[in-house]
Amino acid sequence: MTEMELSATIEPILDYKAASIQLKNADLLKDYVKKQIDRYKDLLITDETLTEAKKSRADLNKLNKALSSQRTAIKKEILKPFAQIESVLRKLETDTKQTSGSIDQGVKQLEDQQKQAREDNLKAYLAELIVKYPHLQTIEVKIPEDWTNKTNFTKSMGLSVGLTRTIADTLGSLEKQKETQASNLETVRSYADAKEVNPDPYLRMLTEMDYQPAEIFRAIDLDIENAKKKAAQEEIDRQFRQSQESAHQKVVNDLVIDTDTGETIKRVEKMSYWYYGLVLSKDKKDLLDNFLIEKQIKIFGTREKSQI
Repeated sequence: MTEMELSATIEPILDYKAASIQLKNADLLKDYVKKQIDRYKDLLITDETLTEAKKSRADLNKLNKALSSQRTAIKKEILKPFAQIESVLRKLETDTKQTSGSIDQGVKQLEDQQKQAREDNLKAYLAELIVKYPHLQTIEVKIPEDWTNKTNFTKSMGLSVGLTRTIADTLGSLEKQKETQASNLETVRSYADAKEVNPDPYLRMLTEMDYQPAEIFRAIDLDIENAKKKAAQEEIDRQFRQSQESAHQKVVNDLVIDTDTGETIKRVEKMSYWYYGLVLSKDKKDLLDNFLIEKQIKIFGTREKSQI
C-alpha cells in the first residue's frame, strides 16, 4: 500500500461522547405558552376589543421572539465544539485542494503538449500522403477531432496502423468524390458551351445545390426553350405596337405625323443617289469592289472599256 493510498484511509478520530441535553422546565414552558394561546385564540375583535386585540398580538409576538432567541442561543452554545473541529477540517480540505489543483494544471499542460505533438505528426503525415491524390491538392482536408486521440498513436507518437488505414480510406473516398465532381463540372461546362449559354449558373447548380448533370442538361434546354418563346412573344408584341402606331400616323412633307395629336414623330429620310464615273485599272477596280462590299455600298452597274 502506497503512502497516498494509506493517507486516503485515515479518518478524523473524535473523542466524542454523546451528551444528554434536557430542557428541565419544558413542561412549564409548554403549559405557559398553551395558556397564552388559549387566552387569545378565540378573541372576538370588535370596535370595543380592538385595543385589547392589538395588545394581545404584541404580547404573543414578544413571546415568539423570546422563544426564537433562546433557541438560537442554545444551539450556538451546543455547536461551539463542532465549530472548532469544522475549522480544522476545512483548512485541511483547502490545502489538499490547492495542491491537487497545481498537479491538475501540470497534467493538463502536459496533455496539451502531447496533443499538439500528435497533431503536428498527423499533419506531417498527411502532407506527405496528399501528393498521391491529385484532386486534393488545392483543398484543405479537415482533420476529424478523434484522429488526434491518444489511442490512435504509439508511445513514440507515431500513427497507429488503424489510424493510417482510416486516413487512407477517407482520402481515397474524398479523392473519388472530387474526381467525380471535376468530371461533372467539365461535362456541364461543355454542354453549356455547345448550347452557347453562360455555364456559371449551371455550374453552381452542381456545386451548391447537388443537382446531377442530367438534371442540369434538362434545365439548360428548358431555359433555352423559354428564352426562344420569350423572344418570339416580344417580337409579336413589337410588331403589334408598330402596327398600332402606323395606324395612327401619316407622312406630310417628309414628316411622320400622329393623326390623333398632330404631333410630329420623326422626319422621313429620303435616299439620295450620287453617280460617279471612274476610270480604273483592274487592280484598282478589285480594291474598290472589296471596299464597297465591306461598307455595304450598292453598285448599279460597271462597264469595262479596253484601251485604244
